[in-house]
Amino acid sequence: MNESELHLSNAELMLLQIIEEKGLISGYELNKLVEERDIRDWADIGTTSIYVSLKKLEKKKYVSFIVDNTKTGKGPPPKKYSVSTKGKKILTNEILRTISSSSERDKRFDLAFNGISFLPRVVVILAVEKRIEYLVENYEKIETDFERHGGEMMSMHQRTVYEHRMFITGNEIEFMQRLLNQLKSKGVEL
Repeated sequence: MNESELHLSNAELMLLQIIEEKGLISGYELNKLVEERDIRDWADIGTTSIYVSLKKLEKKKYVSFIVDNTKTGKGPPPKKYSVSTKGKKILTNEILRTISSSSERDKRFDLAFNGISFLPRVVVILAVEKRIEYLVENYEKIETDFERHGGEMMSMHQRTVYEHRMFITGNEIEFMQRLLNQLKSKGVEL
């Protein structure tokens, strides 16, 4: 497997999630669902990206399709897509990799977290714990860089860049800790 196959684009990640959720779905139906769920707004995915990404997923053998010959009317019969075994494996790996190591406020985190219902709870818990470790290390690095570059003695605009990153990362750590506690609670459904 080459490097480009090891990571999915945002559009590919989103498409695999929806196809896995629906079981069998056409490109047109995918496009409608993306619209209905406002995914374009928070994942930066255009209409043409969907069809281009479906072709890429086909080529990588992450999805397979059947031709739906029950369609009547104009136009060719649609392809109905399903996620292959290889596609399920890459989807799982990509969700876990993204949850545990994406930067704070990376839209891809939201996209990956949207797919946690496909994963066992214990695996999601491990990914969130790994993410907290990642964020703590990142926070400590920002804090070290802040001090190394003068800390409180820096000009306001320089100081603000570090303070903003520490604030966002600190809040992300707090949020992920709350999420981890929810995930560990037996009554909360994924």
